[in-house]
Formats: sequence, structure tokens, C-alpha cells
Amino acid sequence: MKYDDSLKHDVLRDSMKSEYKNAPLPPSSKEETWLHIQQELKENKKKKVFFKPGLVAASILIAFIVGTLSFENSQGNAFGWITKYFQKDNGTITQIQDSISTGESNSLPLPSANSLQEIGTLTKEENMSLSEAQEVSGFHILTPTYLPEGYELLDVTVVYGENETSNEIILNFSNQLMIQQIGGAEDMGNTLLIDNEDTKVETITIKGEKATLLTFKDHTSRLLFNHLKTRIIISGSLPGEELILIADSMK
Repeated sequence: MKYDDSLKHDVLRDSMKSEYKNAPLPPSSKEETWLHIQQELKENKKKKVFFKPGLVAASILIAFIVGTLSFENSQGNAFGWITKYFQKDNGTITQIQDSISTGESNSLPLPSANSLQEIGTLTKEENMSLSEAQEVSGFHILTPTYLPEGYELLDVTVVYGENETSNEIILNFSNQLMIQQIGGAEDMGNTLLIDNEDTKVETITIKGEKATLLTFKDHTSRLLFNHLKTRIIISGSLPGEELILIADSMK
């Protein structure tokens, strides 16, 4: 499976910079926040930055998550991990927030618009075998023991940032099944805004933790959950029930 990496990164970088620069000032209340979001959906359906099928696998987290703050505290020590999950349905959109943390308070400022250019430049990807990917990853890569008939692992895309050790990988399977994993950080948090008109949202349980199952109009599905301090996103042209079986089998 090959993609135009240069074009992909340019589009993502420009989109991130545009959204960052044009972000409105926060409303004074939660009610005004929801009204603003709904108005934006009505005025410009083409500029949605919500979960949608068909985008490049390596860009799943960046392209689909609105206001994602993933950060690492290199000086902290893990005394116990806490996972939090919150979901609110407001008619036309669903807001989902989840986080993984050590319980310690970490507050980092948003990056400057100029730093987005630097982030895009420093990020690179490389395809390799599972064993090779595990050697350069800063966390244990989880693999499924169950796969539907006709599916097999092809290779692993390793995403590098500033360091030689990677905290993000993508397992690429046949038939366009992909499993993205992000680990190695002590604190990660996401806020998802999902268009209810295009997407069915279900809250389920995977390995004792709350998870989100998204089913799109074209019958593709995406499952998001946290396990063993790792954020996992499974995407494919499979029913949600199959994604759940795959997720439950991951070790």
C-alpha cells in the first residue's frame, strides 16, 4: 500500500495551520459553545474536521480529532494510570472526551502556529516488519490473535517525531484494515466532535474500559479505545462486531 507522503503531510500541515489560526475565541458558556458548533456545521458542511472514512491511515488521529492534545511529561514517574471517558449527545453532534494520565497535573501551552511547520517537517514514516517495528518503538505493540478470514498482516508503518524512538505505529492488513497505536506518553487526551448525520456513535466496553464505535454511511467502521497505556484506533470495511472481536483479541 503506497501513498504520496509528501502531499499528505503538506495537506495536513496546511489544514492544521489554517484551523489553528482561524480558531474562534471561546464562548462564555457551554450553551454558547454548542450553538457556535452547530452554526459552523450548517454554514460550511465541506469544512468538517470530524471522523470520516477513506482518509490516509497514518493521518487518522490528526485528521479526525478536533482539539487533540497529546503530550508527554518526560520527568514524571508513573504511580498508577487513570483513564477518564465522557460523552455528550447534543442532537446534531456528539462530543466525546477521553484521557490517559498518571494522575499528576500537567498543563502545557498550545503550540504556536509556526511550530506546526516544524512538527510537519520532523515527522517521517517508514514501513517495516513487525519485529523491526517493535525494536524502534517506545512501547509494546499490541497485535490481534483474531482476524476475519482473508485478512493478514502486510507490514507496519512506523511514525517518527523528533526522536529515533517511535511512539506511533500502524499495523497494515490486507483488505484495507488498519490498527493505529499511540503509546509511550504519560499523559494523552482527546476531544472528538462527531457529526450525527453522517455517523452512528456507540459507547461500548473493550477490556473493561469504555470505547467508541463509529459506523459511517458507507458501512465502514472505526473503533477507538485505550489499553495498557496505549491509544488504539481500528479502521476497516468491516461490521463493528468484527472490529470488536479484533480489539478483544489484542495482546
